Amino acid sequence: MVVIGDGAFQQVASELALVCTMGLTPVIVIIDNGGYTVERAIRGEHARYNDVPAWDYVAFSRALGLGNSVASLAHVTTPEDLERAVRTLSDDTRAHVVVVQTHPLDVSGTLAQMSTVLRAKAGLASLSDTLVSTTNA
Repeated sequence: MVVIGDGAFQQVASELALVCTMGLTPVIVIIDNGGYTVERAIRGEHARYNDVPAWDYVAFSRALGLGNSVASLAHVTTPEDLERAVRTLSDDTRAHVVVVQTHPLDVSGTLAQMSTVLRAKAGLASLSDTLVSTTNA
């Protein structure tokens, strides 16, 4: 299983072609939050350099040839969508691509705490009212 952010994925996206060529069957989960959330949380929540272009990751996967060798291509926006997508992962003879759409400032509790400390050290205002912390992990 590969879990990768959208920004990192855009840097290595052409490697999906290798998945087809080599007959590999990974589960690829792309966290699509429109950019570099760690950087947003620490220093530049509105800085354009933390944004990445919006891609249709499902269509991109098909364009590279994964459409024929993939068991499932899913774009999820709700917990219920994610549950349905996870149920399709039982076919381990083909690849799966699951794109999980999240809020640009959706962070873990740990990142929220780290952001508060680092921003204070840099003399920046806290983002505690702006960050969307959905977990305590």
